[in-house]
Amino acid sequence: MNARNFFSPAQDTLKRNQFGGVIGGPIKKNTLFFFFGYQGTVLRQTPSPTIAFVPTAQMLAGDFSTFASAQCQTRNITLGAPFTTINGKPNQLPASSISPVALKIATYLPTPINACGQFPTSTLISQYYWQVPFRVDYHLSDKQTIFGRYIATKQNQALPYSLTPNNLLTASGNLSDDLAQSFTLGHTWLISGEKINSIRLSINRIGMLHDAGRFFGPTDVGIDAFTYLPKVMTLAITGGPAIGSGVAEKVWNAHTFATANDDFSLIHGSHQFSFGVSETRAIALDLANVRSIGNYTINGQTTGLGLADFTAGILSQMRQSIPNDLDVRQWYFGAYGQDTWKITPRLTLNYGLRWEPFFPMQVGDERVYTFSLARFYAGTTSNIWTNAPPGFYYPGDPGFNGKAGMNGSWSNFEPRVGFAFDPFGDGKTAIRAGAGINYDFVNLQSYQNEDNVAPFAGDTTVNGPIPLAAPWSTTPGGDPFPYVSNPPIGKFPVGSVFVPVPANIRTTRVYSWNAALERQFTPRWFASASYVGSHTVHLWDNVEYNPPVYIPGTCAAGQYGLTAPGPCSTVGNVNARRILYLANPVAARGFSNLTAYDDGGTAGYNGMLLKTTWRASGNVNIAANYTWSHCIGLPNNGTTTPNPASNYVHLNNRNLDVGNCSQDRRQLFNLTVVARTPKFSNRVLNMTASGWQTSAIYAYRSGAPLSIASGLDQALLGFSTANERPNQVLPNTASAHQTSACANITPCVTWLNLGAFAQPTLGTLGNMGVFNVLGPSFFQFDMALVREFPVRERENLQFRAEAFNVFNNVRFNNPSVTLSNPGTFGNITSAQDPRILQLAMKFNF
Repeated sequence: MNARNFFSPAQDTLKRNQFGGVIGGPIKKNTLFFFFGYQGTVLRQTPSPTIAFVPTAQMLAGDFSTFASAQCQTRNITLGAPFTTINGKPNQLPASSISPVALKIATYLPTPINACGQFPTSTLISQYYWQVPFRVDYHLSDKQTIFGRYIATKQNQALPYSLTPNNLLTASGNLSDDLAQSFTLGHTWLISGEKINSIRLSINRIGMLHDAGRFFGPTDVGIDAFTYLPKVMTLAITGGPAIGSGVAEKVWNAHTFATANDDFSLIHGSHQFSFGVSETRAIALDLANVRSIGNYTINGQTTGLGLADFTAGILSQMRQSIPNDLDVRQWYFGAYGQDTWKITPRLTLNYGLRWEPFFPMQVGDERVYTFSLARFYAGTTSNIWTNAPPGFYYPGDPGFNGKAGMNGSWSNFEPRVGFAFDPFGDGKTAIRAGAGINYDFVNLQSYQNEDNVAPFAGDTTVNGPIPLAAPWSTTPGGDPFPYVSNPPIGKFPVGSVFVPVPANIRTTRVYSWNAALERQFTPRWFASASYVGSHTVHLWDNVEYNPPVYIPGTCAAGQYGLTAPGPCSTVGNVNARRILYLANPVAARGFSNLTAYDDGGTAGYNGMLLKTTWRASGNVNIAANYTWSHCIGLPNNGTTTPNPASNYVHLNNRNLDVGNCSQDRRQLFNLTVVARTPKFSNRVLNMTASGWQTSAIYAYRSGAPLSIASGLDQALLGFSTANERPNQVLPNTASAHQTSACANITPCVTWLNLGAFAQPTLGTLGNMGVFNVLGPSFFQFDMALVREFPVRERENLQFRAEAFNVFNNVRFNNPSVTLSNPGTFGNITSAQDPRILQLAMKFNF
């Protein structure tokens, strides 16, 4: 009964089976009890296909006259050199310029279905989950109880490429074998009628193993480059196929958290005092091959189209390191005191203070460092790695904090206050308000890239144009891998990237406040109106310490790294134009990106929340809520593990990067209706119609804000092309949102006004802000039908039918937002789930 996805040519193949049960009871009467459960889920699905572009035979012969035309793109494109016009035919690649590597890789790719190189591809899903909870309760006495609880959750996913070995486009999917375990031991002691104490000891552990398929490695297709894993590589082509996965090549993680809490509560007169302390030890151990296989990127910067650069064998960027590991430990401590004071029968005040000092993570293998611009300009070098460039210092150097690289903070005090007031004393109206300060800490994986650099792991980036067949041929010293570095003399390859954490970086702080008016109008009708606000400071983001300088005009050979006369600024001489290199070419000869953590991010949220519940009758209940809100701030362009070049774009004025938060949803609405059929006196009606319960949920949320990406480094600053933005040249960025054929893709929805955007001129940044284009809104209507059938006095059978997206409405996903991909830019080619039904039976005894 499932429906077909709007973009899928065939019926949905979803097969989901859930099964399990629970059982519990006394082991020893009134003293010892147990509870055990199991739930398993098996999922098999072929999701709706997406359109990928692969090279056609015509393209592999060097003829791009069709692919670069309006028949396949949103407009006619004239490709740059080495493409030329041959025999009056434009966009031709001479046979001598066709890359043998590209031809070899193409033999592994599927055959396209049309002249535009389109191929519908779908990553098959085969998953199995299970969860087992087990709990034991022991009553020591009337005043003391002990419990133990264990929960294990398993997630397995088959390698998609193993399910479709003839489709290399599915090789970006991952195998996963994950297990999460949690054990808690608790003791509760009712000391007296006014005093109670609770102790909780817990251990949580997550172990994950992810891997991707094996198909070919660099040397298998003629690329002269070393890899730490055979038969695998990652190649991302803008407007073309994505081969391999750059995030899960043999990734192993084990994260363990051990926590002890003690909470004490005391009632004294009109006060209820609470005190507590908590201590947590966190350990993160990771080993991955995210970049040890080499990350090859082709973005079309040279010719204008990614597949054209690919066929010509022109690489935009090469990045590689040794297998990256992580060995991080951290202590967390918190203590609080709180009082709930019933000042009068109509007024209650709640106030308290929490203390949560920050103890920075300690890196067990000492693969940690920090960097100071002042030390660089002063020429101060490390005593530990004696040949490190100036500015770097490591564990053991003067001023370095243990094995952390950053300083802690003892002053993280978190006050909070709130009150509840009954203005009329009738128990039907309440006025509530509160405010507080909280701190947040960055997660342990933030050091994932920080410890993956020289002299530990040699993370190195080379920007193109460079030959795909020999990506290290333009780098002084050649291929730096395999990488070996032994103290005190380290290996610092040309093009090394760094992600330093400043020693004085501050922890994130959140100021929050709220106010609400609540009213019970009738015994059956309740409503409330609330205001919620917050202001966040010291959000962690990235800032580039070593940006290039755009130099206009023409330069001679030898200037700024040029090998021949030409423009002073190109994508190929980024490192020679960086500010530290210009200041000290000898000291900074090995630098490329120095993308440091930064605590200058901010965010502000203001929201109105309206809620109501109405019990229309004894058998009908209705609840609804509506939120109107706005979040704005300095968005995080990186991730929890920042990458080089993922930084603020406008380095001299970060306010130009302020915009809507990426998760901002201006409007949200939810409506829930639950109805139950009454008990009929007629025997036949009672058997067939009584006791049915139906529920309906309608949800709506406005569209997500989107950030349009240039996709090219038009500014010639070596920044992430996902962060650089284009120019907006028309006031209206939205299209008519009509279903049509987009660049020969059918069906397709053109969501953006394609003529409203243009690439900036070379050497400039676009005028567009961040997250200022709206994606499609979302809505969904779900229903459920439930009835219990009695079997015996203490046994019944429950039947349940659930329908998601009942009316099979089309809910579009976001469009492609990369301007340099004219084949799909601004178009929507996928949608969320169609109508899905599921049936269930449960036996209660």
